Amino acid sequence: MKQKLIYVLFIVSLIQLKAQGLSEQEKQEIINSLSIVTDDSIGTDHYAPYAIERIIEDEIKEAEQAIIENIWKQDPYTQTRFLDALRLLGSDKAEELTLAFIDSVDHYPEDEYFTKLELKTLVLYILFQKSNFSHYQIVYDRLEEDWEEACGETVDLLYYIAKGMPSERERAKRELMKIAEKAGDYAFRIYALSFLDEIYGEEMIPFFIERFKNDESSDVRFVIAKFRFSNYKNTEIKNALREQIYKEQEGIVRRRIADELITRYNSPEVSKFLKDYLPLELDSNYQFLINDLLISKPPKPDSSETPQSMIDSLISYNNQCYELGWLSYEWVWNINKTQLENARLMLNTGYPSSTAIILQAYENWVNTAKGYGWINEDAYRFLYYYSVYLRERL
Repeated sequence: MKQKLIYVLFIVSLIQLKAQGLSEQEKQEIINSLSIVTDDSIGTDHYAPYAIERIIEDEIKEAEQAIIENIWKQDPYTQTRFLDALRLLGSDKAEELTLAFIDSVDHYPEDEYFTKLELKTLVLYILFQKSNFSHYQIVYDRLEEDWEEACGETVDLLYYIAKGMPSERERAKRELMKIAEKAGDYAFRIYALSFLDEIYGEEMIPFFIERFKNDESSDVRFVIAKFRFSNYKNTEIKNALREQIYKEQEGIVRRRIADELITRYNSPEVSKFLKDYLPLELDSNYQFLINDLLISKPPKPDSSETPQSMIDSLISYNNQCYELGWLSYEWVWNINKTQLENARLMLNTGYPSSTAIILQAYENWVNTAKGYGWINEDAYRFLYYYSVYLRERL
């Protein structure tokens, strides 16, 4: 692995940061260098591996024919770069030459840095992007050959297989799940989780929850909380978030969990849960940030929430506030209940304007009750602002 990395870095290090907009003479010099593969050219600008990287970097479209003419003069790895250049330049020959390369690799001598399966794997995406899956088995063979190292090479390819080959959908899913769970590089685990989410969606929630609880990397746990869980809203995810905040070792993830609970699952019951957790937060900075979430104006419900579901939530919030002792008297809860049920009746019978009038009167009452101390600050944030959000939606 170290030798292979040194080889690749050596080629990349030859590419200097140069200004965009090459002159025609500079372009031609680079193109002419595609035919130079002698040992005495190594380390100079006039060297085919360097030239192909410059062509890729600067997208020198005039180089297409020279690439085609010189590809078979190169060492096997540089041939893969020539093929990638053809793909990038939109060459009609890219697919044909990639197939020829795959067929020829088995006849090459053993390479010092790359196995034959690895060389084939490096060019498969050129075929897959054309929906040509004739050599898809190479992906699985490469994983079997060197699973740990092949994770990074194959995670994108498994995505293409899962999207483009219905017959391989489940097999690709199993391999992506294995990478998401066991890849040594956490970045590959994150990529696999993203692909699983995009392709398989809601069926992956139990797996995401398990990874959220058990992945050793706080970066992975953070990404799951922020990006994977944010696509869904259900009791299992909410419970996982509540459970993990007490176990989580990294403050930034705990802060993300609190944010997700408030953004996606906000209710008096969730607010009370976080208020009870807050004294146990050992990091004063994150304690401040979580408390700031709790005392801020609650977030607006997303567009998936209908006015009918919003009024039902508001009635539920009134019940929760009373059960939590955030309303001083039962008759306060009852007045809220009566007004909100009247608003729901008007809404369900098709009178949004009348609903808005009732909600406006309700909001005035809530302000009055807060002024007398019958409704505390925690309850007010739910009972007042969610009515305003609903009225705005109407």
